[in-house]
Amino acid sequence: MGDLNQALAALKDIHLPAAAPWWDLAWGWWMLLLLMLLLLFFVCKYAYKIKKSWQKKQTKKVLLAEVRHSFVVLQQDMAQGQDKQRVLRSISSLLRRVCLTVLPQHDTAGCIGDAWLHFLDAQWLAYQPKRQFSDPILAFLLTHAAYKAHFSEKEQQNIQLLLDISQTWAELVIQRAKTCDIQVQGVNTHV
Repeated sequence: MGDLNQALAALKDIHLPAAAPWWDLAWGWWMLLLLMLLLLFFVCKYAYKIKKSWQKKQTKKVLLAEVRHSFVVLQQDMAQGQDKQRVLRSISSLLRRVCLTVLPQHDTAGCIGDAWLHFLDAQWLAYQPKRQFSDPILAFLLTHAAYKAHFSEKEQQNIQLLLDISQTWAELVIQRAKTCDIQVQGVNTHV
């Protein structure tokens, strides 16, 4: 029994190995985690791009609807025989606001006279219109006639023509706009 007591006295406590760390991953798991993060990044980037494109389309629709409404109001004013000077000033103002809203990269705020008319013509050369803003009759109406006191029947018809051409121009410029920075506040429906 003496040997047994000596053998028992020589025994030491059992030491357990240290616990394995919970984040001790093999390199394959690290690679999988990296791939998942990259996939998440590209999915978010693609979703952001789709969202911006959708917002741009929606903004264009709203802007186009507001411009059409403004031209309908002007058409009604013309039909009711309202103040022609106010209609002409409103057309010019509306065209300028469309330019400032849809084409912010161009400095159109200070354009006057022939420079303004040539700028308007340049925006729809691809469309190849039959009449352009630099046409003498339309140019006079757009730049000087807003200060004229009385209009003949022929001039009133030309105002209607200017109104139609301006509406077509505004719709084309808005539809062809490529900038994402379109701000709807640039055009209001109360002209």
